[in-house]
Amino acid sequence: MKTATNVILVALLAVSVGSAQNPWGDWVPRPVPQTTSNLKYQQRAGSTTTHRNGAVSESWFNSGLTQEAGVEIGVSSGNDKQRGTKFGRERDEKWFAGVRGGVRAGYAADTGVAQTGQIGNTRVRSYAEAEAFVGVEAGAQAGVSNNGVGVNANAFAGTRVGARTGTEVGPVDAAVTGEAWAGVGVEAGADAKYKNGRVKFDYGAGGAIGVGGKFGGDVSVDLRQPIKAAKGLDSTRRSVSNDVGKTARTVSGSTRKSVKSVKSTGKKAKRSIGKLFK
Repeated sequence: MKTATNVILVALLAVSVGSAQNPWGDWVPRPVPQTTSNLKYQQRAGSTTTHRNGAVSESWFNSGLTQEAGVEIGVSSGNDKQRGTKFGRERDEKWFAGVRGGVRAGYAADTGVAQTGQIGNTRVRSYAEAEAFVGVEAGAQAGVSNNGVGVNANAFAGTRVGARTGTEVGPVDAAVTGEAWAGVGVEAGADAKYKNGRVKFDYGAGGAIGVGGKFGGDVSVDLRQPIKAAKGLDSTRRSVSNDVGKTARTVSGSTRKSVKSVKSTGKKAKRSIGKLFK
């Protein structure tokens, strides 16, 4: 099975190199450390549309063959930044400390849509994602990286399809995930991440012997927005305090002027009345 898979992948590579306009996409070579072997063939597409009211719609689709294997123990550093396209997910890892390893071979595809708009001064984004995988995978991880802390383990053989939907309102983002499995497998894990001022917690667990599934979810909070709001409130407080101080000083000055005016008028009236009785 493994030999046949390698033959197919090499054949696809030859087609990709021999054709200037390959309709199947591009092979994406990756660095191959001694403990890691990765080979991916992916076709990517996506679009972004900005509407008259300012709302932005996004859609994307990625699919292809994948073959990955590797083991890491200890501390590693580098700049594993995979974008490939501005659509879909991205991975940005600069260092990792812990233990992880796994294998994965098969066909994977994912697609999604998202809508972003504004309600008053609050940004609102709704999204839905779906993915499918056919093949074999197994892996485990326990460690910490620049993206956070995680403990995960999984083993699966068969076919699975999943979906994730969520809504982001201001600094808070919440989503739920679900998968349907046809095969044999088990999976469980939890992660806590911090990146670009955003704290994220996600979890999931599932299993199947024949037919099964997985359920999970995630919640994230952007800590920068409450800080900005607090700074804005503090600035407003200082502005109001200054305005109140100016108003108090103005009222005090006007009051003193009014008292002096009343005293002066009273003295003039007293002198005028005194003249009448002379």
